[in-house]
Amino acid sequence: MRPGDRCGVGNAGDRRAEGAGHVHPGSFGVGGRTARAPGEPGCPAQLTGQRLPFGMNSFGGAAVSGAVSGGELTVQPADPATIGIAGRVVQQRPGVRGGQPWPAGREVEGRDVAARGDRTICSFLVYASWLQTRRRPVMTTFRSPASVLTVAPDLLAAIAAWDQAAWSLAALALVAAGNGPPDITAEARQLLSVCGITAAPGQLVPGGDTTTAKQIASQAAAPLHQAAALASGRVVSWTAQSDEALLAQGKASAIGARAFAERFLPAMGDLASRLAAPGARMLDAGTGVAALAIAFAQVFPQLHVLGIDVLDRPLELARQNIAASDVAARVTVRKQDVAGFADDTGFDLAYLPAPFVPRPALQAGLPRIAAALRPGGWVFVAHGKFGGTPAEDALTRLKTLVYGGTPLDEAEASGQLRGAGLTSVRPVPTPEGAPGITIGQKPA
Repeated sequence: MRPGDRCGVGNAGDRRAEGAGHVHPGSFGVGGRTARAPGEPGCPAQLTGQRLPFGMNSFGGAAVSGAVSGGELTVQPADPATIGIAGRVVQQRPGVRGGQPWPAGREVEGRDVAARGDRTICSFLVYASWLQTRRRPVMTTFRSPASVLTVAPDLLAAIAAWDQAAWSLAALALVAAGNGPPDITAEARQLLSVCGITAAPGQLVPGGDTTTAKQIASQAAAPLHQAAALASGRVVSWTAQSDEALLAQGKASAIGARAFAERFLPAMGDLASRLAAPGARMLDAGTGVAALAIAFAQVFPQLHVLGIDVLDRPLELARQNIAASDVAARVTVRKQDVAGFADDTGFDLAYLPAPFVPRPALQAGLPRIAAALRPGGWVFVAHGKFGGTPAEDALTRLKTLVYGGTPLDEAEASGQLRGAGLTSVRPVPTPEGAPGITIGQKPA
């Protein structure tokens, strides 16, 4: 519409208006203020060259759909009009055309919704029935929804910050993997550089090898896969995650084998010599895709690892990973619930990831794992870290719920291990971002 125009003849019903929607500049006011002609001092923003999509009803009110933000649009028809959608029936009967009443049930034609004479009819995206009497024109006010820019600036700022974090994490995964398009990889490196991370494709850690880079890539990609699945609204459990998410999480956990050898092993008595001896055995409960089991077998050349899980799809991926590894002869997996676990051979080390094991299975399975240890063997339980910021604690609980596991803290993990008859129970320090770890030993 153009200020200065006054009605016209056209066909709003088939959206080929030749003048429909043209209004006199005095026909509109914003926010209850008096409308003025364009260019007058104090004149509000003009609705120039815009079509106003809105619906009207017989009660005289509806919302403007995006044409005006945070204001009011006032329309005063000077003569009755019957509004409808071409090809559908007239909703209100008392309107007049050519001196004759409109029959109920009559189909609306395109010309019936044109702007004619001294009527002021804007272009409609959505048509609703609307009746005005000739004797008493009605002032109808349309209120637009408030813009998110004005009502939620803090939320928008948080979204922007989280968006930057997500893209930075994706850039890290791309550069660490070292297999992205050269131009995009170069820009991703630039982003990491301004974030304080200087890296070459496939080489993020000084002295690190290709395996380390791939583990870091998986560590960065895993939460993106999982969060994207959660955001879709369709995947809210670990069992429904994609193969990519399962593999990324598994490969991310594989970094724990080397960390275990460097950080935890020196404080666990004679375990180092036991793992280096022929016949050493480890149990990986909740093995998933067996990435951690494979990594332990690679770090400890004499170690044989048994992985158990209750999910078929991760176990199938695990078998593929084992077959493609260089330790296939020393890693096996089988479908078994830790709650019913039994093994007579004995283990020197066992691992139980609480965030992926439901509470009933954990409570029933931990004593069985302890019973399957060789005397002097150890269990290490991974669990959430609580007692940080409220956001960190809430995120840990959310992740654990999605994983389908048990939200243990240090105190409860220690209690569970002691309840299973283990001694030397204590938490061990872990880096920021890594899960909490609590260990316990079977008496000799």
